[in-house]
Amino acid sequence: MGIFDKLGKAIRKPKPAPKTESAPKKTKLSPKEQATKDEEPWFTIVDVEIDKDNPRNGAFELDWNEHFVEMLRTHGLTGQTNEEIVEYDEEVFAESIVQGKEIEGGRREYE
Repeated sequence: MGIFDKLGKAIRKPKPAPKTESAPKKTKLSPKEQATKDEEPWFTIVDVEIDKDNPRNGAFELDWNEHFVEMLRTHGLTGQTNEEIVEYDEEVFAESIVQGKEIEGGRREYE
């Protein structure tokens, strides 16, 4: 091997490394997805409709995960479907506010 061969090897560009597939970018989980992944109960109120003339008439639109329903079942709420269980919980909670009953945490509402 001559001096020019050695010089040629020294100044040649190195071959680029083979391309490897990069790991897919992690997407941020929504609060519901994170709670579900962590096996934690989760719910949120999506919308509230209240009749201004009669506040007893109204509706809540909720979103929840299966762990929330399991928590309600553990605390004695029953129903044939998850929707029935959550709806019953919603009614109990709303009634406790309207009636001024004590709710969890010792708070009282609208006495």
